[in-house]
Amino acid sequence: MAIKQIAPEAEVLDVTHGILVHGAEENSGAAAAGVQKGDIVIAVDDKPVQGVDDLHRALQGYKVGDEVTVTLIRDLDLLKLKVKLGGDE
Repeated sequence: MAIKQIAPEAEVLDVTHGILVHGAEENSGAAAAGVQKGDIVIAVDDKPVQGVDDLHRALQGYKVGDEVTVTLIRDLDLLKLKVKLGGDE
């Protein structure tokens, strides 16, 4: 999953934290779960994600094949997706 710390333009959505998804690798767990370019990831397994470092910390302790719940915002909707971790997540 290609990610970047949330961009200032996201403030229009009244989102103050998270990471903006720039794309999900084809055949990745994120793509299979439905993560899309433009989504804003705000939590992993209910652990808030302020930026990329928080995402890495939230995923520590998991291994390939584990499943996590990713909370994200898409088009002003709050979604929770189950993502099976692969080698690239």
